[in-house]
Amino acid sequence: MKKTFAICVLFPIGLVLIMLIIPLPTLVLDILIAVNILFALIIIIVVLNSKKITDFTLLPTLLLELKVFSMTVSISITRLILTRGTEFDGRLIRFVSFLFTGSGNTIHLIIGLTILIFIIAISIIMNIKTTIRVAEVATQFNLDAIQEKSDFFGTLDGFIKFPSNKINLFIIAIIIVGGTLIDTLYKDIPVKTAIITYIPLAVGSGFFIMFPSFLLSIATGCIVAKWRKK
Repeated sequence: MKKTFAICVLFPIGLVLIMLIIPLPTLVLDILIAVNILFALIIIIVVLNSKKITDFTLLPTLLLELKVFSMTVSISITRLILTRGTEFDGRLIRFVSFLFTGSGNTIHLIIGLTILIFIIAISIIMNIKTTIRVAEVATQFNLDAIQEKSDFFGTLDGFIKFPSNKINLFIIAIIIVGGTLIDTLYKDIPVKTAIITYIPLAVGSGFFIMFPSFLLSIATGCIVAKWRKK
């Protein structure tokens, strides 16, 4: 049990440190983005198929680690976009960017930003509602003095309160504002051209930044829902 816990804790921390220190090639970044979403989907599948969710005691820890991993991937995305600008060639982000913003004219940019705002709003609302429900359950078990379930939902409450959505919003804003400032101040690129470059990249990266968080909120909501059914 101790070895499993050590692996679950130390390996992600080591991976996060490596990702923060070493700039990643876009191919590796594409793989990590896909792995990030895949892990979130696996968590949902595990939650849905667990008969007694509190038996999976490492789940809150895994959820927190995955959220930190997602944030680290987001930072890596931002670093590459700001470093490469128009030369950024991340295939997944470029694909979603083209899917949402099309050719990049004004109308398509507005549509893309609207879609991104919609995704962000859903993620924030989902997170708020889940936070309230988890806090209610954790409080109930504290009052009932059921130690095992109290610890489980207390840890889960700590996970859901981790301010990832605020950090993600800040990261998306940095891509647009920071990228535009870098291009206009240091590369002598017109402001309009820089904005047309970075808004589609912000929309594409924003989807992959917010979507895993949304999936983890769904998984947490499912945990509470499964408990209430019992």
